[in-house]
Amino acid sequence: MKVSQTLFKESTLNKCAELASDADRVCTGYIRGQALDALIVGTVATIAFLIAGIPYGPVIGILTGIGNFIPFLGPIIGFSSLIIICFVKGLYMKMIVGGIILACIMFLDSKLVNPNLLSKNVEVHPVLVFLALIAGEQIGGLTGMLVAVPCAAFLKEQFEKYMAKRELAKAEK
Repeated sequence: MKVSQTLFKESTLNKCAELASDADRVCTGYIRGQALDALIVGTVATIAFLIAGIPYGPVIGILTGIGNFIPFLGPIIGFSSLIIICFVKGLYMKMIVGGIILACIMFLDSKLVNPNLLSKNVEVHPVLVFLALIAGEQIGGLTGMLVAVPCAAFLKEQFEKYMAKRELAKAEK
């Protein structure tokens, strides 16, 4: 701390502390939103698989929920585990029914639940969340998707602060 106080002005240190606080708040909100989304998807999938009589439904539902913590990994884990379990047991009709159930859950999650949860937790519009995920995937694949929403939320927040300062400066003239 003493080295940074010696090397940098107090205003620079204050700005860095403010940026770190903003980044912390955005990342915490993103993780909270993703965790809640994973819990919802896992719970709904588990209940739906139990009702449909899918073997090992709770296991598939829980794996799907855990996988859903990472964007777009939940469906891969869910469908893979469903196919493996039903194929080994020879329950092809259950595999089709489970696939339809999982496709419906994932569609609703990706279009409604996830963008709304993340928008509330990181305070960005659901369309920006959706666009950030697409851009993140195009730029950096899975890693890009993981950091896209918090980065977009952080940049949005910094832009809003900048605009507020500019408006205040104009109003003072």
